[in-house]
Amino acid sequence: METSTVLSLAAFAGLITATPGPNTVMLAASGLAFGVRRSLPQFAGILMGFALLLAAIAAGLQAMILAEPRILWLLRLAGTVYLLWLARRLWNAASTPEAACSTPIPLAQALVFQFVNPKAWLIAIAVVTAFAESATSYAGQAVLCSLFMLFSAPILFAWVLFGAAIRHILRDPLALRRLNRCVAILTAITIFMLW
Repeated sequence: METSTVLSLAAFAGLITATPGPNTVMLAASGLAFGVRRSLPQFAGILMGFALLLAAIAAGLQAMILAEPRILWLLRLAGTVYLLWLARRLWNAASTPEAACSTPIPLAQALVFQFVNPKAWLIAIAVVTAFAESATSYAGQAVLCSLFMLFSAPILFAWVLFGAAIRHILRDPLALRRLNRCVAILTAITIFMLW
């Protein structure tokens, strides 16, 4: 892969990963509620799930989605239901970060969520489509997927750090409750990005 292609991929990964969406909101909320260490399984699940999704689309799953548009509708519906459930948990959270959710989102659940997260699908399809000429072989596709994950991982982790930083700043229980509710609203708003 040429250097210009790698730089373009790095810029694309950085910009698309930095934009708010279901994953970034969930990571920031986890950093706030549980801190960095307890958020690591969710972070790893998102990375692993997206890497699998990206590899599947690069291997030809994209053609199936284009042939049957109702699959994308079902993905949007499943993602909407999950995000509404998560927003409800955050809205009803107690005023302390530890009580925001009883447990962090586990690795397996974060991994599976990528397959019903329409924003993840759209990003994966965009990556494969935009860089298809550079990844004509399976080896090229593996390099493409690996580089995208390498470039997006630090940005996703920054969302966890952001949540954890807010946790240390906010000590007032009422302020934390308000923040939990703001994050719940943001989580619900990301649903509009899916449709």
